[in-house]
Amino acid sequence: MASLLHSNPGPATGATDAADRTPLSNAPVGWRRVITGIDGPDRSELEREGILVGSVVMVAARTPLGGPLVVELGRARLALSTKVAAQVQTRPLADSDGPAS
Repeated sequence: MASLLHSNPGPATGATDAADRTPLSNAPVGWRRVITGIDGPDRSELEREGILVGSVVMVAARTPLGGPLVVELGRARLALSTKVAAQVQTRPLADSDGPAS
């Protein structure tokens, strides 16, 4: 059993970081996330709206049937299509132990 536990050649922190990265479109509702990257044709529009690498966002609500997400960015609320939100990569906020209150 011990040999199975030590078979991963990669560093533990790198594996954890990759596992924690989630597109904004898949981020859980109510959890604060840090934007780590924006890749896609809507990057400039997202940046004009204030969605920038390093910003903290939270998915406040999801509409049914794949409709837009409501995202909180500071005191602002934005509606993003799931297609656009999929272009935004996020990771958990380091000091967040659970959903924002």
